[in-house]
Amino acid sequence: MRDAVNERLETPQLHAQIYARLRDALIFGRLEAGQQVSVRTVADQFGISVTPARDAMRQLIWEGGLEVRANGRIYVPLLDRAGVESLRDESRTIELLLLARALPRLGAAGAMEVERLAARADAAFGAGDIREGLECLRAARQAFFDASDCPWLLEIHRRILVRRGPQSIHFIGDYLRARRAPKVSWHLVAVRTRDLDQARRALIAESDAFFDFWADHLDRTSAMEGPAAGAAGNRIASGGDR
Repeated sequence: MRDAVNERLETPQLHAQIYARLRDALIFGRLEAGQQVSVRTVADQFGISVTPARDAMRQLIWEGGLEVRANGRIYVPLLDRAGVESLRDESRTIELLLLARALPRLGAAGAMEVERLAARADAAFGAGDIREGLECLRAARQAFFDASDCPWLLEIHRRILVRRGPQSIHFIGDYLRARRAPKVSWHLVAVRTRDLDQARRALIAESDAFFDFWADHLDRTSAMEGPAAGAAGNRIASGGDR
C-alpha cells in the first residue's frame, strides 16, 4: 500500500487523485485480493483528512473494486469461480467492442506505440520482472483501445481491470511460465494484420487461456485468503477506522 499511495497531495482535486491512485493500485495488483484497506491509513498516507479518502473508497465500492464485509471493514474482493466466469464474459464482450471500434481508427503513430510498449513488456517478462511486464502489457493494450475514441466503453473496461488485477497478480507469473497464452498477443495480431476477424479470434483465444488458467488456479488452491492476508500484513496497517 505504501508503494501504491506514497505522495502527499496538495491540490483541490483530492477525491479524484486518491481515486485514481487507488484504482491503479488495484489494476496493477499493488492492492491484492483479500487485503484490508483502512480509510484512516489511506488518509494518513496522503496526509489529508478522512473525508476525501472515504469518498474515493466509496466510489470504488460502488464500482466493485472494494467491498464492505459483514464486520463493516473494507477489503479488496476475493472472486470465486462463479465470479471469475462472470468476469470472463464481461471482459470478452467489452474488449471485442473496443477492438472493433479501435482497429479502423488506429493510426501509424498509435500502432508504433503499441509495438514499442509490447516490446518493453516482453523484455520485462523475459527478465523475470512480472509487475513491470504487466504494466507495459496493459499500457500497450490501453494505447490500442484508446483509439476507439469511446469514453464510456473505456470506463467500463477500466472497471473490469480493477476487479481483475488484485487476484491475477497471485498467478500471472505461473501463467506466463506455463506458456498457456498464445505466442503473439491479440493486440499485435490486430496491429500487424489489420484483419478484424483474425484479431477477434486471437483475442477470444487469449482471453479463454487466461480465464481457464485462473479457474484452474482457484481449483488448485481452493482458497486464496491465506496468502492474501499475509501480503496484506506487509502492505497496510489494519487500523480500525473504516
